[in-house]
Amino acid sequence: ISFCYTEDELKSHDTGSFVYKTANYFLERYPNLIEIDYINIITMRDKNGNLIENFEKFKTDMNGNETKISKASVIFEYGNNYRVVTDNYTTAGYADFFTIDSKGQTTSYNGEEVMAGMISWVLSDEHKYAYFTMYHGEISDLAFSNLLASSGYYVDVVDLRREEVPENADMLIISNPTADFEKSKEGSSVRSEIDRLKTYLEGGGNLIVTLDPYASTLPVLEEFLGEWGISLKCSDSGERIIVKDRQNAITADGFTLVTDIAKGAVADRISEKVTAYSNGNVMMKLASVIETSGSAQPVLVSSPSSVGEAGGATVLSGG
Repeated sequence: ISFCYTEDELKSHDTGSFVYKTANYFLERYPNLIEIDYINIITMRDKNGNLIENFEKFKTDMNGNETKISKASVIFEYGNNYRVVTDNYTTAGYADFFTIDSKGQTTSYNGEEVMAGMISWVLSDEHKYAYFTMYHGEISDLAFSNLLASSGYYVDVVDLRREEVPENADMLIISNPTADFEKSKEGSSVRSEIDRLKTYLEGGGNLIVTLDPYASTLPVLEEFLGEWGISLKCSDSGERIIVKDRQNAITADGFTLVTDIAKGAVADRISEKVTAYSNGNVMMKLASVIETSGSAQPVLVSSPSSVGEAGGATVLSGG
């Protein structure tokens, strides 16, 4: 584990000091595996003044993409594997080791999880790949990206306007888009974004889509999801219907609620794994009502006391 600040600088750094302490915690637990270095990114020398001859390789990732290295970077390396963690989101540095909310505020520190994930990543020679779509106003979900990285995924982006989903994609994520996807006109030979999504899923791909319940509808994307058995339910006036559950909520308005794992083949498999470590309940905030059909199955459900609300009025009842 290589830091690009000196040890003294890290000890007094507002956010870096937490990461420094975590690295030393891992060093104490695994002294035969972990080694900590402090390198000068200008002179490319280690803490002992030795020249790091292969330092230039860190400026690109293992896929050949450019990597930013700053004084707040942390480099994880084992054998031929390496990952560079650089804060591209805040001026404080080390944001990847913290949970950052949508306003850019730090809400918690999860450095142990991230560091364990990075160590695990470089120790493994096989890595899964997750890609985020771009150019539809998608939200860059740092917490989710960190979770994927900690789970051993290599995280990248893909522009479906110009390219197919990469063959090595184990997962594709569409994160809260505000603009719709492109669809080819009937009879057109031009490959559209929707065509590329269809090809990916029909080939056995995995897609995660998150949508803002208060954002404008996205007819093309929602039509595509409907073909796979997932439809967002709207009121007669066209507003998305939001789940409200005062009996199982943690907020007074009832919109931040606790869900249960559904029943069904897929949900049962997930439940078997999840309930080994917890009760399986998941907290949701501002969840839209969805309808499933065909082979689509829900994983989480609200309680029988929940209702659906749109425009301040209850339009669905009965859970």
